[in-house]
Amino acid sequence: MAAVNDVVLVRRGAGQVIVDVAVDGERFVRFAGDGLVVATPLGSSGYTLASGGPLLAPGATGAVITPLAPHGGCCPALVIGGAQIVTVTLEPGWGGARLELDGQLRGAIEPPGPARFELGLRQDVATVVELSGGEPALAGLRRRRIVIDSPRILARDERETRPA
Repeated sequence: MAAVNDVVLVRRGAGQVIVDVAVDGERFVRFAGDGLVVATPLGSSGYTLASGGPLLAPGATGAVITPLAPHGGCCPALVIGGAQIVTVTLEPGWGGARLELDGQLRGAIEPPGPARFELGLRQDVATVVELSGGEPALAGLRRRRIVIDSPRILARDERETRPA
């Protein structure tokens, strides 16, 4: 299966899932929470950003791993390189879990689990086509007010443009 934007493993019902994440075979984190998002630069402005993860600049080669509502511990989002392999082991808890690719339901993970997934970036799966004259990605984020300047800066700009 392939995704262009993101892969989401998320609880389906009551209770938390247990997530174990490794990068190139080295454990990164284990946590209980709502799930996990692994996003490409294209997909990082969606679920990842809404979950407190970072934006990846257009053209970046890599992905970001963002835990969803982790319970306790310290598990920040992690940006990985384009050649790294992410291994996710998920225990679905009482309510089960679901696998979503680019926002589309692709499977269910039933208790007691666990389920294991290996995720990697492949440049040959999809080609992103950009139309000439289109709005640059970062400008689009600003226009849609996903990225907003500091109120202090906006107030300063307004003062500087007022006639004396």
